[in-house]
Amino acid sequence: MNENPPKRMTSRGTALLIVLWAAVLAVLACSGCHAPVVVAKPQLFAEGELFLYLEPFPRDANRLDFTVAGVSAIKNDGTEIPLTLRLTEATPATMKWQRMLGSAILPGGRYSGLSFRIAGAGIKTDEGRMALLPPEKPVMIEFPFVVEPQKAVLVSLTLDEEASVSKRFSFSPVFKAEIPGRPLWGLTGFVTNKGANTIAVFDKREARVTEFIETGRAPAGIVFDQAARRAYVALSGDDAVEVIDLMADYSLTRIRLSIGDAPAELALTPDGRTLLVSNSGSNTLSFVDPASQSELARVIVGSRPGAVIVDRLGRTAYVLNTLSNSVSVVDIARRAVVATLPTETSPLWAQLNRRGDRLLVIHELSPYLVDIDLTTRSTAKRVYVGMGARTIKIDTSTDQIYIAKRGDSVIDVFDPFSLLPGNFITGGGSPSYLTIDGEHNNLLALLSGSKRLQFIGLVGKREVAQIDVGDEPYRVVVAGER
Repeated sequence: MNENPPKRMTSRGTALLIVLWAAVLAVLACSGCHAPVVVAKPQLFAEGELFLYLEPFPRDANRLDFTVAGVSAIKNDGTEIPLTLRLTEATPATMKWQRMLGSAILPGGRYSGLSFRIAGAGIKTDEGRMALLPPEKPVMIEFPFVVEPQKAVLVSLTLDEEASVSKRFSFSPVFKAEIPGRPLWGLTGFVTNKGANTIAVFDKREARVTEFIETGRAPAGIVFDQAARRAYVALSGDDAVEVIDLMADYSLTRIRLSIGDAPAELALTPDGRTLLVSNSGSNTLSFVDPASQSELARVIVGSRPGAVIVDRLGRTAYVLNTLSNSVSVVDIARRAVVATLPTETSPLWAQLNRRGDRLLVIHELSPYLVDIDLTTRSTAKRVYVGMGARTIKIDTSTDQIYIAKRGDSVIDVFDPFSLLPGNFITGGGSPSYLTIDGEHNNLLALLSGSKRLQFIGLVGKREVAQIDVGDEPYRVVVAGER
């Protein structure tokens, strides 16, 4: 029905666009176009990591602003170690939600507090903004904390505006410091930060990061086992899967795979008995037993396997092969590939509809969405969605389809019957991944460019909150995901 693109786009034009888009991606993958350079984080041995967050300004504190020139962690012996700042301008506009002030890799040991250098401050009055005198010397925040080797500590700061402003002409920040408590399991969300070797733990109801978990190298795909209260994380840089016990103080164990596997994505069968791992480096799919935490078998799939989608009965898995332009259909019980379905160029992500009889596939190098009929295992529709589709999410309560594209802050909402865009959501950036919190009816959009997670209410289709996460955020998962 919708196989043809808009009239202004000829088939020759589409082909040219694909070539141009491939060239753009190649340039970005190299070093041009001012693409951000992600420096590999060094492996931690005797060091730990500090993350410093500033809580949102109170609603009545919408007049104050200040500029942070520097923050240092103070060891018990008086040694000061500077943090890398992520936020320097604290204003009512930037402080509507929790923000990360900065972070640092620190030697393990005891610390007495923090030191702040303030470059400037101001307060809004009836006559306009009035400059406040900043403190001449660094401001000391007494707050003892311990940095453990190979672990992270998060310190949260809440500004006391009234105590920070003296006689309406000077500013010296007064903070209440604390280490946040862990959210209840049902309110927990995780974001894997591939460039930081960490997982950001957040409270999905409060939209607040509460702690970080140090992981192995390049954490990528992640799944929750809701029943066993575990998280499984693909460690692309360590050829392993990390297991996080959510009921045992987030203790870590590791499932070893083969050298060169570079595991990318994970999927768990509904009964929790089989964990599927796509190994992008060896073109295989691993079958892992979560109980014994061991690999049972593996099968060869296509070239550069990525996303793994499991049907609701846990019988069949669909593996997207990025370089083979195909989907491998895997019988989970038999541990065998039973069919290979063709796609457009570079299949990137896919979703099953509510009935589980259609697989919708988006592509990195094709402007088309492919709708595969799983009953006949053939393409039912080929729909033009535009170049640069990056992520797709189907709301299983409505079957509405959400598609985000590279470099576009608009999330298109497609009708499940006509497969035409009927609505849209304006986000806060270009989402690299989408999921839905079913309990709070929020669409969660991971904004890898700005290192943030955006919460969007599905009813009003408006932003609810944003939180800062880590470097190169890759995937987000929440309890009660839909």
